[in-house]
Amino acid sequence: MGARLRRAIGALLIIVGLSGAVALALRGASDVQGVSFSGHPKPLSNDKPNRDARLREHVATITTHERNVPDSPQHLEAAPRYSERQLTALG
Repeated sequence: MGARLRRAIGALLIIVGLSGAVALALRGASDVQGVSFSGHPKPLSNDKPNRDARLREHVATITTHERNVPDSPQHLEAAPRYSERQLTALG
């Protein structure tokens, strides 16, 4: 009976220790560092119609060809190349 009791207590201590380690890890992961934003945010721009038109143009350009076609691998790289050129142009 003594050996079983020691094993049960040992298992309980391991479970409690692991639970404590997990609780400490979660506590550390949930701490937010830095300073909260204060003040007023910048106003949004009024270029929604322009933004919508540009987005439609980008989507139309990217979706002009089917890319999952074994016969035309150049189309597979066309969308990433277009996106890369556009992002490079933005700086």
